[in-house]
Amino acid sequence: MRLEEINWMWKCLFLAAMIVAVAAVPAAALPVCNEGYDAGVDVTTITQCTVGPFIFSNFSVSSGLNMAGAQVGLSEAWYDEASGTYYLTFGTNFNVLDNQDKYRDVIFSYQITGPLYGIDGGLGGSGTRSIVETVCAQPFVGTGCAPESTLATLVLNSQNTVAWAPLNGMNGTYYVVKDISLAPGATLSDFTQSYHVPEPAALVLIGSGLIALGLLRRRKA
Repeated sequence: MRLEEINWMWKCLFLAAMIVAVAAVPAAALPVCNEGYDAGVDVTTITQCTVGPFIFSNFSVSSGLNMAGAQVGLSEAWYDEASGTYYLTFGTNFNVLDNQDKYRDVIFSYQITGPLYGIDGGLGGSGTRSIVETVCAQPFVGTGCAPESTLATLVLNSQNTVAWAPLNGMNGTYYVVKDISLAPGATLSDFTQSYHVPEPAALVLIGSGLIALGLLRRRKA
C-alpha cells in the first residue's frame, strides 16, 4: 500500500472520529439551559447556555406592533435519546399584555453553535397565530438573513402547528429568527424548538462510508 493511500485512509478515520466526538461531547463550563430559568425570566438575560453539544447565545426579543413589554423565557430543556433530539420550550408573557383585541407582532432571535442536522418548531396557544422561522448561515441583517445565507424556513400556523427542516450539520454556527404574529383574541403562552444530531447508528454508517471510500480509491489506483 502506497504512502498516499495510507494517509488517505487515516484522514477518513480521523474525520469519522471527529464527527462522532463533536456530536457526542457536550459543551463544558457553561450553564445548562434548564437550570434556573422559567417562563417568567426574560431570555435576553441569558448570556450563554448549553444543552448537549449545543451552545445557545445572543437571545433577542424585539417588541413589534402592539407588543410593548413582550418577553420570552426559557422554561424547559430535555433530550430524547431514541431520536437523537434535544428540545427547548419557551414561555411568553404575551397573553397578559395590553392590546389583546389587536393584531400583534414580535421578533425573537438567537444563535446556536453545534452539529445541527435538523430543526423543528412547535406552536402552542389558540386562535389565529403564526410563527415564520428562518435559519441563517450568517449573522442577521436587520431582522432577517443576510443575502444568500438562508438555510431553511419553517412556517407554523393555526392549521400546521409543527414544522421541520433538515440541515447538513456542517455550518457550525446558525442564526435563528422567528417572526411571531397574533391576530385579535389569539393566545400564545409557549412554543417549542427541537434540534437533531445524528443517531449513533448513523454515525457508524458515516464512518464506514468514509473508510469504504478510501478502500475504493485504493482499488481504482
